[in-house]
Amino acid sequence: MAHVEKLEDKIAQVVDLVANLRRENAQLKVECESLKAHIGMLTGENGKAQKVLAHYEQLSRRQAQATHRVERALNTLNALRSA
Repeated sequence: MAHVEKLEDKIAQVVDLVANLRRENAQLKVECESLKAHIGMLTGENGKAQKVLAHYEQLSRRQAQATHRVERALNTLNALRSA
């Protein structure tokens, strides 16, 4: 009979272990879905940030070009004044 009781104890342990693994698996599935949602949100935000950065770089180039044109015009004006 002791052998049967040991087997029953082992079976009960396995059942508990399986139940714990199922709970853990369910929690991991929820966490995985949450992470997927966050990744999607971050991907969208990254896309927006890339557009803003590209726009900023374009504005910076335009500002540099405008500054260069103004400097050239001022140099020309100073040259005309000196002449």
